[in-house]
Amino acid sequence: MDYAIQVDNLRKQYGEQEAVKGISFTVEKGSLFAFLGTNGAGIYRRI
Repeated sequence: MDYAIQVDNLRKQYGEQEAVKGISFTVEKGSLFAFLGTNGAGIYRRI
């Protein structure tokens, strides 16, 4: 499959605080996807 985005085991830390703990995902071309925070705020993009 040909993906617009492919992420494997992404991690992000701010000092001692681990914000992202090993997330993996794929997004197919032509898809609509969004990232939502704990308060429901987020961003979306069409690829």
